[in-house]
Amino acid sequence: LFSYLVGAMTVSQLKQSERQNGVFSRQRFLDYCLGRAELAERLITIFTEGLPKDLLDIQEAVEAGDVPRIAKLAHRLKGASASMCAEKLSTAAATLERSARASDTDQIAAGWLVVEKEVSALLQALRHP
Repeated sequence: LFSYLVGAMTVSQLKQSERQNGVFSRQRFLDYCLGRAELAERLITIFTEGLPKDLLDIQEAVEAGDVPRIAKLAHRLKGASASMCAEKLSTAAATLERSARASDTDQIAAGWLVVEKEVSALLQALRHP
């Protein structure tokens, strides 16, 4: 999977792609994995396989108005996505977490929409380098 993601792109092309979308930093993630493509592939798989449940849990918490749970789940997503070098998703999750900690229900709803958008963008970036 990771070799598919990186494909035959040069370092220059990778950097240009990352500047353009800022959704997923392939080179930084590979560096984070000490150049071990198999490790990177496994971590991407684990992360993407867990995303549907994580998102469903957040959606259920948002719909139930369970603000402490939203904050906890958003915090977890923030850390996981930061570890994956998915900065926009991490930032969106951080914003959702802050809104939940402030009990700002309007911002929670808006923040949840941004998280959903960033997850879609991340999955698209992972599929199409």
